[in-house]
Amino acid sequence: MTWFKVDDNLDGNSKPRTAGLPAMGLWTLAGSWSSRNLTDGRVPNWYVETWPGGRRHATTLVDAGLWHRPNHSCPECPEITNGYIFHDWTQANPTRAQVEADRDRKRAAGRLGGRASGRTKPEARAVAGAEPDAQARATADARAGAPRLLPEAANPRPPPTRPDP
Repeated sequence: MTWFKVDDNLDGNSKPRTAGLPAMGLWTLAGSWSSRNLTDGRVPNWYVETWPGGRRHATTLVDAGLWHRPNHSCPECPEITNGYIFHDWTQANPTRAQVEADRDRKRAAGRLGGRASGRTKPEARAVAGAEPDAQARATADARAGAPRLLPEAANPRPPPTRPDP
């Protein structure tokens, strides 16, 4: 899940005050949509037109300097061929490439963690090398609170003991 990030000084900036509350509502909703859909701040015409007064509010956002149209002159923002784009999207929000790289990294870490967890769970150690049916029974027994299959001496990680006072 991504988040549309808004600067906590936004309320003190003159651009939102120039745009007004209805246009800032569109700005906020379009930011949420763009972040969820990983569009790097690009907002298509059809999305704007799904909102009452959408085109009018979008024009207000462009006039206030919060959005750009195609052929804009802002050197910090990428060019677009249609629709709108948020001004300075990447100053507060991650790009699609950054989000996908982060998701890939988290997926890989999750796989490694799952494998490590499987190697260290008591029921997995208790039935190492057992037949698949025996493994399934041991796992079900362990989850149900049944006694362990191996004596404590065979457990490489016995439960900790409380020291005598």
